[in-house]
Amino acid sequence: MIGTSTNLIIDGLLREHHPNAGFTFFELAKVGLPMAVVSILLITILGKYLLPDRIDVASAAAEDTREFTGEFIVSEDCPLIGARIEDAAGRYFHGELLVEIEREKRKITSPSPSEYLQEGDRLIFAGDINQIAELHTIKGLKSTADPHFKLDVGSSHFSEVVVSENSFLVGKTLRKVNFRDVFNASVLAVYREGKRLQGNVRDIVLDAGDTLVLLTTDEWEGGKYSRDFYYIRREQKLTIFHTWRAVIVLAIAIGMVALAAMGVPILIAVMAATLLYIFTKSITFREAQKGIIWNVLLLIASSFAVAKAVQVTGVAAFVAQMLLGVLGTNPFLLTGGIIFVVSMFTQVLSNNTSALLLFPVALSMVQLAGYTSLESVKAVGVMVAVGSSCGFILPTGYQTHMIVYGPGGYRLTDFVKNGLIINTIIIIMGMFLVPLIWPLT
Repeated sequence: MIGTSTNLIIDGLLREHHPNAGFTFFELAKVGLPMAVVSILLITILGKYLLPDRIDVASAAAEDTREFTGEFIVSEDCPLIGARIEDAAGRYFHGELLVEIEREKRKITSPSPSEYLQEGDRLIFAGDINQIAELHTIKGLKSTADPHFKLDVGSSHFSEVVVSENSFLVGKTLRKVNFRDVFNASVLAVYREGKRLQGNVRDIVLDAGDTLVLLTTDEWEGGKYSRDFYYIRREQKLTIFHTWRAVIVLAIAIGMVALAAMGVPILIAVMAATLLYIFTKSITFREAQKGIIWNVLLLIASSFAVAKAVQVTGVAAFVAQMLLGVLGTNPFLLTGGIIFVVSMFTQVLSNNTSALLLFPVALSMVQLAGYTSLESVKAVGVMVAVGSSCGFILPTGYQTHMIVYGPGGYRLTDFVKNGLIINTIIIIMGMFLVPLIWPLT
């Protein structure tokens, strides 16, 4: 039920109509799981014929520029001393990240997995910012950019800032201005005109327009430095993997689902899980606050008024009578027709809007057809939930489609071809499954 906000809206509308008409936690899985399995199989089999093999040039270029390199010195207390690369890989870092070793003025490029690491080695790693940042947590592995910087796995953030023309940093090096003490952040990399500057970061003379990638152990109070920087990305949490934290997070999530499945109200189960996440420091209280999507809550709260307005003004009954004259009262045809109509609306409207407008219409149709049982009411909720999530035909059908539209190199015809197939299969499956599981009586 928590798979999308639309399910929560429909559940609220059902409970307003009848207190016992709401969904249980896994109830929608009765139709959702078989539909998902069949859809995945179809895309797996037909994907090589229907899905394009295109690359978005802009995204590819952006991905290339986001590759970081980091230089580290193996000091005397580092656990990597005497370890082979293949043994250290997986436990401390990914083997493919180590691209070069500098040892006694000798460079070992693309080192062998059987190579032993020694004290004093200068290791050069390549990877994304999360991978490079995680290396700061290895004891005795000192960054050449900031040897004394220690990263807290529990509260690590990064920011991207541009040096302004009025900044006192212009013409100075990080070492000279004592950057970490002044700004409470460590510089991971410096970019100029889209290219990463090589060499020791602390000795680079900064220019106006340089982009700095900053690491902080806490959320960076960058607002006080508005004269010195323009902000590209501010205070983004690093996704650093930590085994015991991952176990805690997974255990709490499983417990939340188990409680909801046993009949504990979802609100109570989710609130308990959130408090446990805060108590175990998996997230901070501020991060929990930021996780609340207020516009969705407002939408859910206002949905009851919208649905009631459509119903009491007679709009729902009028539209229901017209559609019923076309579809008839056969439970299978009626179910398929409702899912089809809702799915067509959700191509051009949002899934939440489609559910809000058409739930009262679908409920009126079923009741006018003579189906008034509690199971029939719940069946209406399932029909609208399935139909409002079937926005596969157009890229505007769902926000996720728009997110992948550019980076995937897709075109409108790609969505139409694949979406028509998936929509048709889901409508046909829903037409038979919903009346069998929730009989219209």
